[in-house]
Amino acid sequence: MLKNNYKQRKKRRIHVTKKFKTFFVLPVLLVILACTIYYGGVLANAHGNLEEDPVGFKYYKSIEIKSGDTLWGIAQKYMTEEYDSPQEYIEEIKQINGLTSDNLQESKHILVAYYDISFKE
Repeated sequence: MLKNNYKQRKKRRIHVTKKFKTFFVLPVLLVILACTIYYGGVLANAHGNLEEDPVGFKYYKSIEIKSGDTLWGIAQKYMTEEYDSPQEYIEEIKQINGLTSDNLQESKHILVAYYDISFKE
């Protein structure tokens, strides 16, 4: 009878252990795995791409107005991709130089803005 009782308890213990593993340990492991995958992806995205675009530095250059020069022509020559449109660039040139109209005077100097990835002192 004692042997029988011992076998029953052993079977019960094995059964409880299997249930414990199935209903507690396995879901906990799956949650840990899911969190690891999710947060690993978040951290990888937070670091970004190691080959990022270079930083552009804004510079100003003085140019002499020649006969026939227009703000539109200057914009086409000096505007960089940081500007959305030639009109935006022209407005910046006018603001920098205190111009109230689109008329330019020959032999005068104006400042134009441009971006470059190399740092200049």
